[in-house]
Amino acid sequence: MNTYLKLISFSFVSIIGIIGIIGFATPSEADTLQDVEKEPSVVIKCYTELSDGSKSVNFWHTTPSHKPTLAAEIVGEKAKNLQEKELPIMRVFQCVFENDSFRDSQARNLESKLIR
Repeated sequence: MNTYLKLISFSFVSIIGIIGIIGFATPSEADTLQDVEKEPSVVIKCYTELSDGSKSVNFWHTTPSHKPTLAAEIVGEKAKNLQEKELPIMRVFQCVFENDSFRDSQARNLESKLIR
């Protein structure tokens, strides 16, 4: 009898748990989750200034919708300069998709020196 009651209570708790999980996902949230999953990964390059004053071009793998906020989010992150030394990013001048060109001629010149 105790085994039977334990089995029923376990099944009841499992069903309530499943209903609870399903109930929390509203259609708009579910659509948002699906949109994020469908969004392709892209490479975004950013022209930055490091803590020693040197300029750097760094590459980030992310989603296209993340591009508008990326510049603010990478300040403080570490990035390598041309001598391969990791330093914190102090300022971001511009972020563009990998196949796009920077506005600044110094950024384009620096990017041309990168080994990829």
